[in-house]
Amino acid sequence: MNILVLTGGLEEDPFTAALAKALRALDHRVTTLSPLYRSIDPGQRALARRLVKLNVEVEGTPYACELYTGRNVHGVEQVFIGHPELFATANDLDDGDAATVQRRLRVFSLAAAAFVRDDITVGAEIIHGLGEAGTAVLRELAEADHPTPRVLSADADALTRSLDIATTLIAATTSEADRVLEALAARHADDRAGKFVRVVGSGVDTSLWNPLTDSHLASRFDPIDRSGKARSKAALQRELALPVRPEVPLLGVVVRAQDSRYLSAFVNATAELLRNDVQLVVQADASGEAVAALEDLWDRFPDRFQVRTGSDGSLTHAIMGASDLLLSLSDDGAFAREAQRYGTLPILSRQAPLADVLVDCDATLSSGNAFLSDSLDAKDVLAATQRAVGAYLQREGYKALVRRVMELDNSWTRAAHGFVRAYKSALPAVEGEAA
Repeated sequence: MNILVLTGGLEEDPFTAALAKALRALDHRVTTLSPLYRSIDPGQRALARRLVKLNVEVEGTPYACELYTGRNVHGVEQVFIGHPELFATANDLDDGDAATVQRRLRVFSLAAAAFVRDDITVGAEIIHGLGEAGTAVLRELAEADHPTPRVLSADADALTRSLDIATTLIAATTSEADRVLEALAARHADDRAGKFVRVVGSGVDTSLWNPLTDSHLASRFDPIDRSGKARSKAALQRELALPVRPEVPLLGVVVRAQDSRYLSAFVNATAELLRNDVQLVVQADASGEAVAALEDLWDRFPDRFQVRTGSDGSLTHAIMGASDLLLSLSDDGAFAREAQRYGTLPILSRQAPLADVLVDCDATLSSGNAFLSDSLDAKDVLAATQRAVGAYLQREGYKALVRRVMELDNSWTRAAHGFVRAYKSALPAVEGEAA
């Protein structure tokens, strides 16, 4: 299958890059179309500038956009749309004031739609729009009645506003798909005909997150032989000046900069949690009062609590591999599935979209693959974490749970097969073709 992926983010955005790489690994031809931002050096990328210009006009102002093409190491073909004013000076689609952002989005959508309509080198069988920019381009193509089947991935709000511009609408979770189906059901039967709603989540890049190959771990391991995880735990305890105690649950917390607002509630939960026989390791890309409060706890409980600031990737991997439990302080359940690959049970809010595809562990640990809290408030985080610590102390049941979680297939390869099935729903004539 020949697939064109439209994105307003950087082509190397984790979702776009992983999706394109996984689809290419399934032997599909994949082309990404995105803006040429300031961080993308055409010379370093060996991009070829085409002689043709994409000329568009917005509110009476003409914009002559340049076209660059290339191919990355995974065999994914890349097309970039450049403009010296709108893209070359920006870091991303949302860089600048509201008027600039809106003009940038409009110019990109018009230029990308012009490329799709006129270009014969790609010849896509499916056009897959991602997010806000992908939606805008698909809308232009729909208004022009472009014949190539269109597929849209976005959040539920964007999908419900875009029912007319794509044949297949892809939601990341079941709850979001239900919202789209509800909106679709309210439409006239003729408007619903030929529409498909599919649920396809993202995956984990197993080339980056793999306990059997991860160079950041003190010792590597797999679901069958997990002795390397115990050695990695001991190594991290020594590195962070914690007592080496294999029997004590080690709880890891990795907080991204965009999630630092949840640290204040976490401080309150931590003060109570440290009354138990546990060890906590926090990596926070943050500063301010909440971090100062965490450092105060560090001074009070040096044998149970360690804090590191910043976003060092090697430490993130070490925490993921060494910890018994991982608390995700984020709206989207960040790092939960990556943690599962390392046999580290995630604790996350059931409000996170990712919670739709996870199962809360029962008291006997005979089912489930995560521990879900009702919210990210201190009380709920504490309750879920204490429940997870109690599960860890059920030694035999917990060992079986860890192995079961590590054997889950949450790779991008599996996710890519799901996207291919979604594409085929827009291509009835080739439904029998293997993914």
